[in-house]
Amino acid sequence: EGLGAGVVLGTALAAVHAATSAPPDRRAHAAALAGLSLSYALQVTSTLSFGIRASAQIQNHLHSVERVKHLADVEQEEDADDLADTNGAGAALQPTLPSVPSFSVLFGGSPGGSPRRS
Repeated sequence: EGLGAGVVLGTALAAVHAATSAPPDRRAHAAALAGLSLSYALQVTSTLSFGIRASAQIQNHLHSVERVKHLADVEQEEDADDLADTNGAGAALQPTLPSVPSFSVLFGGSPGGSPRRS
């Protein structure tokens, strides 16, 4: 973006210099040429900006493909059941879940009614 702005600024300065230094009978042509060169400079910078964005997007897609290929090549781990059968120490490999305390909550019922347990 900054490089494109620099190109447009340089083109504008060159066009102004060419228009002011031209002989009086050719100043109309110099002004038209300045407008044409500015419009082309804007088109070139927008095309370059599009090219840079497209190449960055392609690079991101290629990186994604590399990650998928790497993950496809990773060896899978063995199941805990398979290890228990081969080692004979299956109880040591099985995870144990911690006990979760249960809570009793009282909800207020209707006026004059008894509270409800959940």
